[in-house]
Amino acid sequence: MFFLFVHSFTLQFPQSSEYYVYLNGQEVDYHLGGMTPYETDLTPYLRHGQNELALRVRSESLADMLGSLTQYAAHQLGGITRKVTLMALPRQSVTDLRITSDLDEQYRNATLSVHTGIVNQSGQAQSGLQLRLYIDGLPNHTLIDVPALAAGKGETIEGSLRLRCVSGKDILRF
Repeated sequence: MFFLFVHSFTLQFPQSSEYYVYLNGQEVDYHLGGMTPYETDLTPYLRHGQNELALRVRSESLADMLGSLTQYAAHQLGGITRKVTLMALPRQSVTDLRITSDLDEQYRNATLSVHTGIVNQSGQAQSGLQLRLYIDGLPNHTLIDVPALAAGKGETIEGSLRLRCVSGKDILRF
């Protein structure tokens, strides 16, 4: 049942050294990257039932050595030093989110501008989707109709949420 609602599985590394990714005994990806984030799509290599994921990581890659070329005060930080995440994404999902705030001249009201990337990874066009913007605990909310998304395509949706500011002794909160 779980596979009916999920389209892709992505393995995310917030930082990476040099690594090989194996799924069910088959090498599916290789990455050399110092402290750069990286992700790889595992979906094409998955099979129904149980799958085995393995990583082979080198503790000091070429990127690590070049990063400390003089070797003065060099510290080996290769390998996996942060959390690796396996993400299961639905067929329609948010791919990007950027929020900016703008206060009025009296610092009484604010507008949160929200730019959201949405992608449709299903095999058919989707319509009738809505994006709901809200802040937990506040009554304000905005519903935005998402334009019809073609199969395999994405859109950037823009919306805003108006808030009245309440000032406290040392804080400004919405």
